Amino acid sequence: LRSVPHGAFDRLGKLQTIPPWEDYLQSVPHGAFDRLGKLQTITLLSNPWDCSRCEVLYLGEWIGANGDKVKASVKSDIAEPDRVT
Repeated sequence: LRSVPHGAFDRLGKLQTIPPWEDYLQSVPHGAFDRLGKLQTITLLSNPWDCSRCEVLYLGEWIGANGDKVKASVKSDIAEPDRVT
């Protein structure tokens, strides 16, 4: 999976955890995580983000606002948004 499809999470408002996407994800569409009000954890590891796409701005802003939910390690209980690559 290189990109999250538009609307993939629209009907999953009760989702609490998004499992690791490692080494494949390049983009996340604007608003992809906005309806995930119950989200507690998302793990984003070593993804080759496509910085030429505008969507990366949304992801950066979302991580900035939700850094406590972003994990840099599957085993980590500590939020580490600065280590998401």
